[in-house]
Amino acid sequence: MEHGLTLPSAEHILNFIFLTSIFMVSFFPRINNAGAQDSYIFIRSDGSVDGTDKIIIEGDYYTLTGNITVESLFDDGIYVQKDNIVIDGSGYTLYGNGEGTGIHLFQRTGVTVKNVHIVNWIVGISNPSKDCIVKGNWITESNIGINISGSSNCTFFENDLYRNRDSVFITTGYNNNFTRNNIKKLAWSTAFLVPGINHFEGNYWGEYNGVDINGDGFGDTPFTVYWIDYDTTNITCYDNRPMIKPIIIPEFPTMLTFKILILSIIILGIFYKQKLSKCYKKSN
Repeated sequence: MEHGLTLPSAEHILNFIFLTSIFMVSFFPRINNAGAQDSYIFIRSDGSVDGTDKIIIEGDYYTLTGNITVESLFDDGIYVQKDNIVIDGSGYTLYGNGEGTGIHLFQRTGVTVKNVHIVNWIVGISNPSKDCIVKGNWITESNIGINISGSSNCTFFENDLYRNRDSVFITTGYNNNFTRNNIKKLAWSTAFLVPGINHFEGNYWGEYNGVDINGDGFGDTPFTVYWIDYDTTNITCYDNRPMIKPIIIPEFPTMLTFKILILSIIILGIFYKQKLSKCYKKSN
């Protein structure tokens, strides 16, 4: 007598999800969603972290595992002293108290900062030096979202910088690329220390008043980002494809979330394989 294969019922699947959730909570460290921080957090040049237990290290990958609040006046949040690393905020928030800098990248090269909510600082992210990448971050309620001073060849991609007094402030930066960011206002130095040529494309500008007649999502006229006429420096920088509507900044998956997803798929595959094997044996 031939029998058809019987797939797991909805009840079995729900039980599997429930048991998997219990396993995940038991296996992985508990994530603390809030915590007061007295002062600086350091990512040292040797790769170690001082000042918090809410950053896990996997090689050159540093992942936040909870919200961090810095309460002491005049202190910065995370002071980075190591080059060529990735800091993944995994969607958590670095809260300040209206003073200091959220993430300090002074003289840093090759550092990536992504997926961090940075709230209530004088400066959200300050002074990446060279070849740094700042992407997918939300910087709000600060005097300056990102401060550019002496920065070169850095990439700023899909950051929401709109809800700050100045989204970006540039003094001596040059050859940096700004793409698909929400920028309310960009300020720049006009004397003594002045920026060079930087590149802007496809950003949303709060001060742009152009129109989009052909409906492609981009303004029909360029947006003048800044102009310098000081001493021997005479330059003007444009965004030739300014966005008409604010850009939706996607949440980037974290390494921890990715690993949990892969592990869940593996467990689900084993579960189904066992069920199918039993069904096959019964049919024979």
